[in-house]
Amino acid sequence: MIQPHDKFIHFRTQSSYSMLESTIKVKDLVALTKKHGMSAVCLSDRGNLFASLEFSLEASKSGIQPICGVILNISFNNRISQQDFAEILVIAKDQIGYKNLLRLVSYSFIKNDRKICNHISLNDLKKYNEGLIVLSSYTKGIVGKLLLDGNYDTATEEARKLVSIFGNRFYFEIMRHNLADEKQIEAPYLKIANELSIPLIATNQVLFSDIKMHDAHDTLLCISQGVVKDEQNRKRVSNQCYFKSAEEMI
Repeated sequence: MIQPHDKFIHFRTQSSYSMLESTIKVKDLVALTKKHGMSAVCLSDRGNLFASLEFSLEASKSGIQPICGVILNISFNNRISQQDFAEILVIAKDQIGYKNLLRLVSYSFIKNDRKICNHISLNDLKKYNEGLIVLSSYTKGIVGKLLLDGNYDTATEEARKLVSIFGNRFYFEIMRHNLADEKQIEAPYLKIANELSIPLIATNQVLFSDIKMHDAHDTLLCISQGVVKDEQNRKRVSNQCYFKSAEEMI
């Protein structure tokens, strides 16, 4: 029997409740966690907590610690542009945090100007930060996006804002999916983390069970966009977005 492996657990797994984005069913996610000998797993679907009850019950039944999170869009200024929105991963640390997580997810549907995308504001996050842990989302987060644009000083300023709100509950994610954007910002990103004493956490975007499922997942992305596979200008993801073992992540 595989023993629990406490050296690594996944904090960025998405289920089929991330609509047309992941092929993993909740039951299969828990089974993968158990197969790899991990003692816990975080389910962080995009924009919703639809799977949280099913996930918590299934994980607990299998002796796995369920951790509930969600990927949200967040606005960082008052200009109405797609560039003004970034991704953020918010995780419930305790019961108060879960209630605040519910509130923030609800706000993304009913509050703020949602003409471009459902989102929360930095003020929302600041007001309801108790009991929450926040992950930076690397290249898709505000710090990463600013670094990709070459705005190191502004990236540092935004990181400092999040540290002022969350303290040691704010983590810099670092990912390696063999993508050019990730490699481009890694050095300045680590420099900011060091300057501001922000702890690092290694994450891997988990959208399918194993590398062999990449082609099937790519078909799902085509369905979501209403395009054929030969379309050049369409969304694609790395074949590294699978449930990696602790050894692979290390």
